Amino acid sequence: MSIIYAACGSFAFICFAVYFVKILFSPDGALGYAAALTVILGVGLPFVFRKPLRGLLKKAYPVLKCVLCVLLLFFTVSFSVMAARLFSEIGTGEGDVYSSDTVFLVYGARVKKTGEVSSALAGRLDRTAEAMKSAPGSVAIVSGSRGPGEPRTEAEAMKEYLIAAGIEEDRIIIEDRASNTVENIKYSLPLIEASGRSDLVSVSTYTHTPRIRYLLAREGVSSRFLTSGYRDKLFVFPSIVREYLSYVKLFVGA
Repeated sequence: MSIIYAACGSFAFICFAVYFVKILFSPDGALGYAAALTVILGVGLPFVFRKPLRGLLKKAYPVLKCVLCVLLLFFTVSFSVMAARLFSEIGTGEGDVYSSDTVFLVYGARVKKTGEVSSALAGRLDRTAEAMKSAPGSVAIVSGSRGPGEPRTEAEAMKEYLIAAGIEEDRIIIEDRASNTVENIKYSLPLIEASGRSDLVSVSTYTHTPRIRYLLAREGVSSRFLTSGYRDKLFVFPSIVREYLSYVKLFVGA
């Protein structure tokens, strides 16, 4: 049991320590801070103060240690399985053909304080612009509201980026109410129907795609997918941790 605690505990501690450093520079909401600190303290404090805790808790200590080890083992296994699934999405959409019947749904991401799109969002938009140029009659729905610390809505920033990339303004539809992935889908579905197009292509970073796939399937919506990567590789691992938290939030209904 001590080996499980040492191995899985170290893994969990590193995961959330890296994520915590990332959100210090790129805020991710109160839930991100709370989750990171809970795991860091929940794993770190029992290790640092194991002798006082053993004496204080006495017979309850082995039971609590066993529970903690089970939780850490579950996290390690489930996180590893999820990460493998996320990486399997790399390159999705490569070589696909699009037409005037295609509507691209581009999922928003953080906008910088300067009003520019983040590198992750730029990657999604670059893929979208490239695909739209291959299908002149296609349209794009850019979905995202204005989050904390953002000077304008993500949808507005995305539209401006696509126009600068050579996409005509009348081919871009704004959805500026959604603050998360569930709402991206909820508020975009009526716009997809109104566009009169039946070939839906969801565009996002590969780490985000499996969750979108699950949520669309839950709504009975069929979609193809087009994925982008990360320009800054330092954001890959923290993004995977964030995605894990998003699944936890989704399944517990928080």
